[in-house]
Amino acid sequence: MKSNSMLFSGITLLLFNYSFYAQQVGIRELNRVTDLISRDKISTIKNAEGSQFYNENYFLVNSANFDNPFLARYNAYLDKIEIKDQGYIKPSKDIIIASSDGKENYVYVDYLAEDSEQLTGYLNTLVDKSKFNIYKREKIILEPEVKPVNSYDQYRAPRFKKMDLEFYYQINNELIVLFPKKKKDFEKIFIGKEEKIKIYLKENKTSFSDEDDLIRLSTFLNTLL
Repeated sequence: MKSNSMLFSGITLLLFNYSFYAQQVGIRELNRVTDLISRDKISTIKNAEGSQFYNENYFLVNSANFDNPFLARYNAYLDKIEIKDQGYIKPSKDIIIASSDGKENYVYVDYLAEDSEQLTGYLNTLVDKSKFNIYKREKIILEPEVKPVNSYDQYRAPRFKKMDLEFYYQINNELIVLFPKKKKDFEKIFIGKEEKIKIYLKENKTSFSDEDDLIRLSTFLNTLL
């Protein structure tokens, strides 16, 4: 009976040690992953109408920076990548957040916005690894509530408003810059090639606010640069 008791105790101790070891390994792996995650509470604003997202749906991310695939989406109001039920990814220029289907490709970069304002944040990549890269910026603002000042006015709740998409270009991996409003200002960037670009823009009726047009423009400019 005594030997059976000792055998049982030995098995129990062995199982306990194995369980403890497995927990420690799990904790180390979890810590390695969560170093990249901010556990900030997911942002909600009471009574606000509209959405903080251009796309409410989560997309699947497979990244070498994380041990396992996860679901994420871009919060265009906060300029953060949200992980479902966990928090936000800590911004890093070393991490690309790409969807498994290739439709989303967020990078955290420095860029030159309107009025030469230098910003750092997430842009969604349309064309990369070329001489002329294209990015788009998704931006949402919060319009404040409007309280009635007299009996004829109506209360308006705060609401999220989608801004027009902004498109950016990058030449030979230099600073990322907002497309100019005037085509002739864009043509001047390419010294000695202005006429060729002018003809291309006119013949193709290129719009600096159309994704497909800009992707085709990138293909053309790669032949000139």
